[in-house]
Amino acid sequence: MRLRVFAVGPLRGPYAALAETYLGRLRPLLPTEMREFRSEDALRKALARCEGPRILLDERGTTFDSRGFADAVERWLGRRGTPVLCVGGSDGFEARDREAADEVVSLSALTLPHRLARIVLLEQIYRAATLRAGHPYHRDG
Repeated sequence: MRLRVFAVGPLRGPYAALAETYLGRLRPLLPTEMREFRSEDALRKALARCEGPRILLDERGTTFDSRGFADAVERWLGRRGTPVLCVGGSDGFEARDREAADEVVSLSALTLPHRLARIVLLEQIYRAATLRAGHPYHRDG
């Protein structure tokens, strides 16, 4: 089982280093691949070729607490194909993208810069993976 994260634009500097930290931590628990695209059109084309669940991150999406997000990850992993979670560029996704997605998820009611949203997503994937593994990283209440 594995996940894929598709995102518009490259991460640089501290964002890139932090992303690599989480991807490294995820490797033994839930291998996660991150692909960066130059444009939303390029991301759309790659996404169209994917066979797994297509999840878009958007402020209009369903919100979860961390355990709810972990349950959603488990559900996505149980479906056919590799789940792909998508982070748009600075303008987010268009309505047609949200309509074509299998699910639309919001990381927060706050508006996040797209590069920071990618880091928050990777941390939540890591948190979900540690919950699956019974690791003490997540602490309730």
